[in-house]
Amino acid sequence: KLEAIVVTGIKPLSGRGTNFKDPEYGWVYATPHLGEAAVALVSPKLRHDRTENRWKVVRKLKVAGDGGLFI
Repeated sequence: KLEAIVVTGIKPLSGRGTNFKDPEYGWVYATPHLGEAAVALVSPKLRHDRTENRWKVVRKLKVAGDGGLFI
């Protein structure tokens, strides 16, 4: 079942990315972008998560260079 379509940027990496606990938003999924110097942090659907953040880009981090495959 498709839960949501999340628009994160120009060319998000279609691979695994990484998960970590953000101090403000809790657990997030991070994905880098090709051709864009940014990493998007997406709040996944968690039972204990605030519903207003589910499947939304909660933060976009600027990175050096022109984007990449790895975080």
